[in-house]
Amino acid sequence: MTGIRIVAAGLALAASLVHPPAHAQGDAGNGSSPEQWAQYVAQMRAADAIENPEARCRAYPDLPGNHWRPGTAAGLCALLRAPAWSLDEIDRLLGDKDGAAELERRFAGLLKAHYSDKAQREQIFVEFNLFDASDRAAQVAQRWLKVAPDSPFAQTAMAAHYERLGWRIRGNDSAASTSRNAMDRMSALFDKAVPLYERALETQPRLSVACRNLHRIGRQSSHVLEARADAACRKVDPDSYYLSSEWIRAAEPRWGGSEEQMRQAVAYAAARTDRNPTLGALLGEAAGYGPLTEGGDDPEALASAVRMGPSLMLGYEAGRRYERRDQWQQALSFLSQNSRFAPKHEETRYARARVLFYDMKDVEWARRDILPLLESNPDDSRYAFLFAQITRRRQGERAARPYYLRAMGGDGEMREPAMEKYCASFADSPDEAAEADTCTRMLVAEFPTSSEAWAQRHNVLHQAKSPEAPYAMEQFKKYMGIEDARSATPSGK
Repeated sequence: MTGIRIVAAGLALAASLVHPPAHAQGDAGNGSSPEQWAQYVAQMRAADAIENPEARCRAYPDLPGNHWRPGTAAGLCALLRAPAWSLDEIDRLLGDKDGAAELERRFAGLLKAHYSDKAQREQIFVEFNLFDASDRAAQVAQRWLKVAPDSPFAQTAMAAHYERLGWRIRGNDSAASTSRNAMDRMSALFDKAVPLYERALETQPRLSVACRNLHRIGRQSSHVLEARADAACRKVDPDSYYLSSEWIRAAEPRWGGSEEQMRQAVAYAAARTDRNPTLGALLGEAAGYGPLTEGGDDPEALASAVRMGPSLMLGYEAGRRYERRDQWQQALSFLSQNSRFAPKHEETRYARARVLFYDMKDVEWARRDILPLLESNPDDSRYAFLFAQITRRRQGERAARPYYLRAMGGDGEMREPAMEKYCASFADSPDEAAEADTCTRMLVAEFPTSSEAWAQRHNVLHQAKSPEAPYAMEQFKKYMGIEDARSATPSGK
């Protein structure tokens, strides 16, 4: 049927009981008992109900079969800690007579703690992550810089906003696929950010947030700037997770590096995990880069890389490949770990919600994943369609109809399966025969090669004893083979 993947649930369940994912020992999906798998799932479900991101992360069980360095998971969880001061709190302080001086003291203390207090490691980066591409971040940074023009922290805040806005305009496409206008606008914003970062580092050389961000800009636009920032960064903050993450990315072949340079950058991080265990999260990056960029559906190389270090991009792609192979327990395990460390990564939550709903049959857990996505992205037809499916299971056909209608609109990606489900919702309701007739008539008109559309149309015509029913059956049979081939897509189960 159109957009609906037919899953052999019984066979998958039987296979999972023979080779389920391990709990603490062995590889996921290899060598543990059903009881261990059930315990692992129960721990994940309980942790996932915790609202605080850092506490939720710490409550999660680690990936089965992992070879992570001690303290790596806890270090990554600490990066989910709420910033010490929100944008609103910074803005309020700037309204006080001595607010700017107080901010200077606080940020200087946070910077000192980055180097001297393991519990506060990397938190200066977390704080400056507030200054993103948003209008609110721009407003607060501009006010701070106006009140304290010589503050290295105010300068870095303003520069960070310009930089993040530049990256947002640049987008994720390759340079060749990015418009000249977008590249020019990005460069103009970077030109505003660079002198601010450089002034900040002149006053406060240990402010490695500015150093890292200069390196990031240089990676995109200037080898001279990149090299200068690299030397300064390694001198002041050689053990930073954020800096090593940037160095590994710069070593990727797509940024002009090589696989050998990636291995060297990973080895650099590995040598420093005793001083900063969070660096252990980067140890699979070189091993996973090739399998990630080469594509394909084999998840095993990526899964092995994630067991070396909980890489977020590699973990997501491993989970997706397991999902495409209908290895749903492994998919759940890897996607859940990714959700653990990157709870705001929407594609991870969406992929896991599909696995939870369609494969694990856990309606409430799936709803917990998809609801905030739909609230944040009301026009995303994928989220609306999955929420409709969940609502249908929980509350019935009528309750699901508004969400099928929303999925039919929006970006249009899920219009066909959503319209099929919407029309089907009238099929078993005798008092809605007229609605069923109108809906299925529109369905076959818009999707004339859909076997599902013709099956529904035949059902309506047959119940009405219409002479057109045999023709609808002929059309159903005609397109059924085509439909079987098209139904093997994971997004429209």
